[in-house]
Amino acid sequence: NGDIYDGEWKGGQFHGKGKLNSSSGDIMYDGEWKDGEPHGKGKSIYANGDIMYDGEWKDGEPHGKGKSIYANGDIYDGEWKDGLFHGKAKLTRSTGNIMYEYDGEFKDGQPHGKGKLTFSSGDIYDGEWKDGRGHELHYSSGVIYDGDWIGGMFQGKVKN
Repeated sequence: NGDIYDGEWKGGQFHGKGKLNSSSGDIMYDGEWKDGEPHGKGKSIYANGDIMYDGEWKDGEPHGKGKSIYANGDIYDGEWKDGLFHGKAKLTRSTGNIMYEYDGEFKDGQPHGKGKLTFSSGDIYDGEWKDGRGHELHYSSGVIYDGDWIGGMFQGKVKN
């Protein structure tokens, strides 16, 4: 297919340390391999040198500790499981209409457990999350809303 691999082999598959450059030149992976898949420490990099993901891999997916920097500037730095955000981490959204930082726990790609969401406006949600939904948002003005955080929007009523 035109991809170029420079590294160790075992049983006709990438295995050990190696570097793979895609034939299109868009993406490169440099790190450890097992049975033809990224496995262990490694990083995938865009052609311009920006890091796409740097961390631990398992069976070709981010798994363990790692950092991903997205093309739009968003950053996820923390724990992964089977290619999804999972465990303690920090997610910084730096583009779009709503800019924020979430520092807390994730499960299956969504905020789940204890976490703090801080908006660029200074508004803060600090509390428990379940399946990407939180309750009780504390605004910098002192107003407290009680309700659910659904689809990136808070839906509830004024508590105080």
